[in-house]
Amino acid sequence: MAKDPIRRGRTTANPHTSNSSPGSAQASGADRHLLRDPDKMPDRYATICIGTCLEPVIPDGSTVVFDRHEPIVNGDFVCVIVRPEKVPPGEHPGMLKRLYLGAGAPLGDQISPQSELMPLIVLEMLNPPRLLSIAAQDVIAMHKAVGLAETRGNGWAKMLPLPDWYRPAGEAL
Repeated sequence: MAKDPIRRGRTTANPHTSNSSPGSAQASGADRHLLRDPDKMPDRYATICIGTCLEPVIPDGSTVVFDRHEPIVNGDFVCVIVRPEKVPPGEHPGMLKRLYLGAGAPLGDQISPQSELMPLIVLEMLNPPRLLSIAAQDVIAMHKAVGLAETRGNGWAKMLPLPDWYRPAGEAL
């Protein structure tokens, strides 16, 4: 699989649905459309993730399985889907990161519309250790990573759980 040096350090997510070819590093036009409208995505889907920022837990080129309805808590690996108008040209609207601190509903309810405060979602990279923040209003969906897919070479795949030995969210970097 070819690595794109422009995306190095950022793990992007390309959904694999019935109309995308397994092993493809780039999302098809239909897949990119799904990322623009996450409500049309299947309840469970898999992506090939590009980048080394979550190694050693999720190696470059891993196929990660996501669930749209699985509850998300701080420390989970998530696919964050950003509003199309906030995506830089040439970048994917979806990225795989670890949720360090999510902006929950109570926080949003406490902020007045006239306030200059903006709820943020804080994401974590493991390699190199780094925290990133994104305005909650720029995120249209977050889906929990529930496992890694191991392909069997015959068109089928087996889902393996994510390793549970990584450090919990909130631990000092």
